[in-house]
Amino acid sequence: MKKSVCSNDNFFIFGLKNLLSKEFVNDYFTILDLDHISKDDMHEIISRDKEIIAFASNDLSSLSADSFGKIPVLDKRSSLKDILSYFMLKNESGIYRSSMALTKREKEILTLLHKGFSHERISKQLNIKSKTMYTYRRNLMKKLGCENRIDFQKLLLQTK
Repeated sequence: MKKSVCSNDNFFIFGLKNLLSKEFVNDYFTILDLDHISKDDMHEIISRDKEIIAFASNDLSSLSADSFGKIPVLDKRSSLKDILSYFMLKNESGIYRSSMALTKREKEILTLLHKGFSHERISKQLNIKSKTMYTYRRNLMKKLGCENRIDFQKLLLQTK
């Protein structure tokens, strides 16, 4: 049997199942906690016969939803009213709004960096010059609010 709420955060699971009712969640949804579960774990336990809904609290976590196609990502910081109105009425007031506007290429590079690919490998795979790769990294660091490469690496490692 596949899990209906995919998270390593027991408080999130307990809160969500009590808010929406365990039966409602189990019967109709697969819910992903993008902050507290790896992509590999998500792919293993996802049930394609249920609607997939994800939750995130930061921009980097919300990007991992792209690997599942077009699925809604709700903001964990939304009010209970907004979360309930999404599940009951598909009201989008609780949808996650990214504070960064990443281009498709920046998302692609960020995903590869997050997977641990080297700059050289990314440059070859995307057919871009090494200097261009460093420019992308610099722009990503600015958009993600990282002051230096160490902060950027810590951010990438935190969300694995």
